[in-house]
Amino acid sequence: HKSWYKHGELHNEHGPAIVWPDGREYWFLDGVQYYEWLFPFAVKSKLVRGIKRLHDYIINVFYRITH
Repeated sequence: HKSWYKHGELHNEHGPAIVWPDGREYWFLDGVQYYEWLFPFAVKSKLVRGIKRLHDYIINVFYRITH
């Protein structure tokens, strides 16, 4: 079978993290398994959280510089 990992955990943001020769697929992000139909929402949510963290960091730095 084929499998994808990130930091030792099953992870693939672009498709299933495990693919078996018989066609079975398993979808993971950061070691957490998702149903295939739910996977796109999990990826989007992860990206949104990352963007929010970056936004909060920029605002925090800006605040420290200006005050």
